[in-house]
Amino acid sequence: MANLTGSPLDQYVQDQIKIRQQFLGHSPELGALEPYRVIHNHNRNAWVRLASSVDLTQQNIIDELSSYDIPRGSLMAQQLVLIGGITSTYGGVEFSKGGVIPDKKSNDALFQSSKYSYGLGSTDYGLSPIPGLGPVSIQHANRGAIRKFQIKIEAQNKDQFAIIEALYLRLGYYMLLEWGHTHYAVDKDTYVTQPLFNTPAFLDFFEPGKKDLDIEDKIGDHRRDTGGNYDGALFKVNNYSWSINSDGSYSITLSGVSKGGLIDSLTIGSPRELGKE
Repeated sequence: MANLTGSPLDQYVQDQIKIRQQFLGHSPELGALEPYRVIHNHNRNAWVRLASSVDLTQQNIIDELSSYDIPRGSLMAQQLVLIGGITSTYGGVEFSKGGVIPDKKSNDALFQSSKYSYGLGSTDYGLSPIPGLGPVSIQHANRGAIRKFQIKIEAQNKDQFAIIEALYLRLGYYMLLEWGHTHYAVDKDTYVTQPLFNTPAFLDFFEPGKKDLDIEDKIGDHRRDTGGNYDGALFKVNNYSWSINSDGSYSITLSGVSKGGLIDSLTIGSPRELGKE
């Protein structure tokens, strides 16, 4: 991107602006991408995903979930990634089955019940839908050196809230937030209709021994590879709040801040007073 020194936009950004103008203007220069023009202009959506870096050190560490066998390590975080509700990514991506949980045996198994649209957690007040992400707000601060995040999460019962609290409401812990377009043109020859689920940053996030700089580098590389149609951030949780709604569900707000950049260290001199050196 451009910076304070006035340098031009990165080339991949300039190329992306040009190709988007061609789509909007029905330009004959689209060539092989012409069949995707209607999809591009009328059927594009956004996706967002939140993953936790929390490793649980003890089984049944969550008192409210004593009926579940809570695994140690990062397994729980990998099984309960927030995207389109809950998605399991351990050992490969396993999307939700949808529908209602079929029996009590499945309800008593944490990772089985999380695969259905209804049935995860307490059934004291009937079957509840799964938790999921709400709106995400990103604010640039310190001349763009850092980004502040505010993420809304909905939990439908007390057990789901205990899961969200254990994985995501952890001050000082890293979270990986990723977002992007569902359809996009990378260049004049390539149109993507199925974004990569296992992004390089996402894979590194759960890989033992990886550092924050490794993940941030992968985010930047994939941003360029997709022509700016993907972005992400590794941030630390600095605050959270929650409230109980009238229907017994929980509205949760998670706040975080990214690491500062080089621009934070720049000093911009103020104008001298007239007549003084």
